[in-house]
Amino acid sequence: MKAISLFSSIILLSLLLETGVMAQIYETVDDQGNPVFSDTPSLGSEKVDLPAANIADAPPPSQSPAEVVPMSQPEQRAQKGETGKNQVAEELTRSGALELMEECQKQREENIAPLREQAIENCVTNRRRDRAHCESFNRTFGNARPRAGGGMIRGMFWELPVCKEAVSAEKYFRMNPSSGSRN
Repeated sequence: MKAISLFSSIILLSLLLETGVMAQIYETVDDQGNPVFSDTPSLGSEKVDLPAANIADAPPPSQSPAEVVPMSQPEQRAQKGETGKNQVAEELTRSGALELMEECQKQREENIAPLREQAIENCVTNRRRDRAHCESFNRTFGNARPRAGGGMIRGMFWELPVCKEAVSAEKYFRMNPSSGSRN
């Protein structure tokens, strides 16, 4: 029961973070020691500091010519933000699909890492646990996990363009095992 409540709390917090809700969130601990999140303060509640939205203006274009470094096919697709929808897709090999998935996992981890660190800090300060316990408990933060009643809870940041393309390519090659490339 404790694990279900904790997972529910983490899901609620991650949904609030993903949807961009900027309301203040408060955390209390119930009689069994489980964290409870709410948008209204209550006796003994503490404010939860949510990370700022990761939005930044693009830097101005460089006036001096930059050194051109060739990028791999997945890097080029990720930079262009290609999702494979409504576009003439370039040919993608099985090894290119694997590289694309590696790039997806790299970008997901870059987005998940600050949220995981915040969860660890909350565990240490609010739940008064030692850091090693909190790091171990949150080692899979942001990844898919089983639901209590069956099924799976989807991991975070699979909506990134490079991830959508990687999943699409993986699905294609699973459904077409004899194909060497996808175009």
